[in-house]
Amino acid sequence: MKTIRTFLSVMAVIAAAACSKVQESDIVSPVDQGIVYPPVTFTASMGAASKTAIAEDKSVSWAAGDVLTVFDSKGNSESFTVEEDCEKFSFTSTGKIGVAPYYAVASYGDGSLSFSKEDKAIVVSRPSYVLDGSFGDADMIASSSESTSFTFHHVFAILKMSVASEDITSLKFVSDGIAPSGDTKIGFDEDGNLDVTYPTTGNEVVIDGISGAGTYYMGVNPGDYDGFTIFVTYKDKKMKIVSETGFTASTSKMVNFGTLDGGTPASTTWELVTDASTLSVGDQVIIAASGYDFAMSTTQNTGSTPYRGRASIVKSSDNLTLADEPSDEVQIFTLVKGTADNSFAFSTGSGYIRAASSSKNSLNTSTTLDANSSWSISIKDGVASVTAQGTYTRNLLKYNDQNTRFSCYNTSSTNVYDVAIYRKSSTQASGPQMTEISAFLDQTQWGVYEYIGSTDTVTPKYIYTEGSDQWAKATSGNVSFRIQNLSKGKMASTSFSTGSISAGNTYSATCILYGVDGLANGTSTKNLVVKKSEQNLVWLLEENGTFGMIIPSK
Repeated sequence: MKTIRTFLSVMAVIAAAACSKVQESDIVSPVDQGIVYPPVTFTASMGAASKTAIAEDKSVSWAAGDVLTVFDSKGNSESFTVEEDCEKFSFTSTGKIGVAPYYAVASYGDGSLSFSKEDKAIVVSRPSYVLDGSFGDADMIASSSESTSFTFHHVFAILKMSVASEDITSLKFVSDGIAPSGDTKIGFDEDGNLDVTYPTTGNEVVIDGISGAGTYYMGVNPGDYDGFTIFVTYKDKKMKIVSETGFTASTSKMVNFGTLDGGTPASTTWELVTDASTLSVGDQVIIAASGYDFAMSTTQNTGSTPYRGRASIVKSSDNLTLADEPSDEVQIFTLVKGTADNSFAFSTGSGYIRAASSSKNSLNTSTTLDANSSWSISIKDGVASVTAQGTYTRNLLKYNDQNTRFSCYNTSSTNVYDVAIYRKSSTQASGPQMTEISAFLDQTQWGVYEYIGSTDTVTPKYIYTEGSDQWAKATSGNVSFRIQNLSKGKMASTSFSTGSISAGNTYSATCILYGVDGLANGTSTKNLVVKKSEQNLVWLLEENGTFGMIIPSK
C-alpha cells in the first residue's frame, strides 16, 4: 500500500464511488497451466478499524497507485492497481483466481508476498529497512472473505515522528522486540478477523535514504514496549534520543513521537537575588561585586590579613543573570542555617567563610560554624548587605576593587563596594533527551575501515575474527596491530612505541608486509595519523590515505 493517503477529517474522504481496476502482475498464473476461471468482480472498502487506526481523527482511503493482491483458496493470485482516489473500489479478475475463500492484502513497502495453503495465510517477508518512510510504505492492510466483498484492517502498528532538520539522512528506532524484518504470517479466524503471527527477533527498524525534514512512519509489531532509543543521522553527525518511558503500539492507534527535537533539555541559570526572603537553606549561590564583572574566587589567601581572591564572570546586559556559566575559579557556596537568628552560613563544602578581625580587613575560611561565620542578608534593588553576626566589628562583606579582593570591612572603610548574590536555578529535563554520538564509537571491533572525509565516518572493510587475526596486541607504551592493504591484497604487521596517544599526532611506523602465502616478504615505512582517540579506542589513518584501522589504545 505504497501510497495510501491520510486525510485530515472524515469530510476529506472522497465519496464512496467505485474505482476501476488496472491489472498489474501475477504471482501465480493458472492460465499458464491451461486453467481459466470465470471472472469475479470484487469490492474493497475500509473497515471501521481502518478508519480509526490512524487516530488523531484522521481516516484512510485508497489512493491512485495502490496495489492490491488477491489470493484464492488454492494460492492463485492476481494484483490490481487503483486508478484514482476513492473510499471503495471495484475490480474484476481475468480468470486467474478461482474459488473462495479469498484473501487480500495491500503490501508493505517492498516486502515480498506468498501464500501458505497449509495455514491459509498470507506470508509477508518484510525488509530490514525501508527507503521511503511514508505512511503508505509503513502500513499494510489485509482481509479475507467467503464472498466477493473485502473489508480491510491494519496489520502493523504505526509509529509517527517528524524531523525539522534538512540535513537528516536516516532514522533508526530501537526497542526490544520491535522486529522490523522477517516473515509475518497473516491468517484469519472463522469470523474473518486477523490472526497474525509476527516475527519475534529483531530490535530495530530503519528508514534510510531520507533527504530533508518531514514526517516519517514506521510499521512495527504491535505490543507493549518498556523503552526506546531513536538514532537520527545527519550529514555531519549522529544523535540519539533515549527514553525509559514505555509505550503501547497497536493496530488501532498511531503512536506519535512528535518532532525529534530531543525534548526540553536540562538548563541552569544564575539569577540575581532581589529579595532576601526568597533565599533558602540548600540554595547554591555565588557572591559577586555589584558593579563589577567579578565574583569571589576559590582562592583563600592566608597570612596576617586573609582574604578571598576574585574571578571573572560575565553578566547579562541588565545584570539580572549571568550570561555564561561560572568558571571553576568561581566559588560556589551552599547556604546552610547560621547559628544566629535569621542568618545563613556560606558553605564551601569543607568550611565556611567568616569575619576574622576587628582591627584588620580579614576574611578567612574555617571548619567552625559560629556567629562569625553566620551572616544576616538584606537586599534592596539587587544590592546585598551581608553582615557577620559575631563579635568582630569589621564584619561587612565587601569588594575592594583597588586591592582586587573580597573581604570584611567596617562602615568607615574606603575603596570598597557592595556585593550582589546570584542564585543557581535549575530546570530538569523533560521528555526523551537527544545526545550527540560519534560514528567512531560505533566501531568497537578490530578491523580495517574506510574513512569518508566529507562525513567524518568510517565504513568497515575487514573485521578481525577469532584465531590467527587476533595476534595483534596492545601493551603499555607500545601499540601493535595488523593492517590490511586492500588494494594489493596483502597484510601488514605494524608496531610503534609512543608515550601517549592523542588526536592529531602523527607516528612513523615500520610495516612488515605479508603476501598471500603468509610469509614476510618486505618492509615499508608509513606515517600514521591519529584521527580520534576516545574510550580506549584509537582510529589510525594512513597519512593522505583513505584506509586505516581502529585498535585498543591500552
